Amino acid sequence: MKKENDEIIDLFRSRLEYAELPVEDALWDSLEKEIPVIMHHRRRLMLHRFTAAASVLLILAVSSAAFWYLSPKEEIADAFTQVTLPTPQATLGTDGVKIEIPPIAEATFTPKPASNSSALTLYKEEEEEETISFSFSMSFSFSTSSENVQDDIVSNSRTNYDRELKNDESIADKEKEMVVDENIQVAKKRTWAVGVAASTGLSAKENNISHKMPLSIGINIQKELSPVIALESGLTYTQLNSDITVGDMKDTQKLHYIGIPLKANITLHDTKRIKLYASGGGMIEKCISGPTDAFQASLSAGLGLQCKLNDRLSLYAEPGISYHFDNGSSVPTLRKEKPLNMNLLCGVRMTY
Repeated sequence: MKKENDEIIDLFRSRLEYAELPVEDALWDSLEKEIPVIMHHRRRLMLHRFTAAASVLLILAVSSAAFWYLSPKEEIADAFTQVTLPTPQATLGTDGVKIEIPPIAEATFTPKPASNSSALTLYKEEEEEETISFSFSMSFSFSTSSENVQDDIVSNSRTNYDRELKNDESIADKEKEMVVDENIQVAKKRTWAVGVAASTGLSAKENNISHKMPLSIGINIQKELSPVIALESGLTYTQLNSDITVGDMKDTQKLHYIGIPLKANITLHDTKRIKLYASGGGMIEKCISGPTDAFQASLSAGLGLQCKLNDRLSLYAEPGISYHFDNGSSVPTLRKEKPLNMNLLCGVRMTY
């Protein structure tokens, strides 16, 4: 039986020899904060005890001096020749220092007979026997409570640590809320955008007229009405060039337009770097230079892709289609020959 018990003990010893318990990361930080507090309380407790002992000795000294000064010295001297005072007993308990002096026992003594005042006196004066009795007792106690000091210190330290941790968490939460508020405010403030763009379309050819690719340059302003919908308008310049050949003669026709577009952009997908949106709207243009001065109306639709370089600057491209209505002019143009045309718009947009 003993052999089996030894084998079981050896088995547990071999299995648990290198066993370790995991230690929390915050344990050492909490111990570093608690150790100075515990040492401070211990020093204060020792100071209280030394102060109590010094106070007891001081009170004993003062009481002894007062007793010696106020008491009849001759009678006490005679009494000390017959009576032995008990030794004071001092006890030190867990609650402090207590010193007790038992009462002095009653002492009876007979004074010495007085000497004869004169040699002629033949009789002896009998003096009545005087009995003097007195008692004195003094006790002093000092108590201080030191029960569960260690537990209170640890508990207070743990409470202070938890309070500091909660304060740190609340400060962190407030900082996060401030960051979120700042981001919301930035998002609210950055609802305007200014962009510069250029676009072109497909060319066309009709008998003796070759219509070149149109070229448009414009500046636009965008206002976000919500995180999904934004309105855009601005000013656009467009140039239409055509080469006209009549026999051996060749001429170039140039028309210059100024237009005001108005369209809506609807966000389909938005991430930190990429934004995908659909756009649709129309534009009114006026020919300011060329063989005609007619107005031109058109509708357009497209799909936009915006790449954000940073919080303010981004690049975007909008491939789409446009349809130009007949303006009643007899001047041959690309828009008259090919009213439905594909175009590509590319630009830079800055938000603020």
